[in-house]
Amino acid sequence: MALRVRSPAQAPWANGIVSICVLRRRSPEPPSTSDVNETVGIERPEPTPDGFARPLANYKATASHHSEPVGVFRVRVRIFSLRDERRARELEMVVDTGATYSVIPAEVADDLGIRATHERTFTLADGRRMSRRLGRAGFAYDGLEAASVVVIGERDDVPLLGATALEELGMEVDPVAKTLRPTTQYLL
Repeated sequence: MALRVRSPAQAPWANGIVSICVLRRRSPEPPSTSDVNETVGIERPEPTPDGFARPLANYKATASHHSEPVGVFRVRVRIFSLRDERRARELEMVVDTGATYSVIPAEVADDLGIRATHERTFTLADGRRMSRRLGRAGFAYDGLEAASVVVIGERDDVPLLGATALEELGMEVDPVAKTLRPTTQYLL
């Protein structure tokens, strides 16, 4: 078995992450975990009686604490009425690529004159189902504007910037930098 470690200079796409690639193996059987661990030099701690692994000796807790889960971040977006673009409001929204549509508070929708056109039932991440009204709104971010379907949220709904609006804006998520960036657009 030949293992090769790629450095960021050899693989700029790795962005500082060391990747281990199995290039070829003479044996038809897949490598066992112990073979790979010995070759690469990974220390495997013995499990505790309750089945959990003990932390490695060189493990250090970092001082970085997040107020939100890793990968979750907020952006400021201008929401506007498609009937009158002067009716606009800046809104801090949680970026959620797992949400099909964006969610805006009902009071913002009312202030901007965004009317519900229909109602739809949605499934939440925990499996619960709930109905919400939908309408259309304009989104502006980083000099780009787009129209998208929005969920008109209820009192406890968090304002979300969902996948549809992100795609309409031509933006993608950079989860490491916690920012949005322009995405490559394809015509066909």
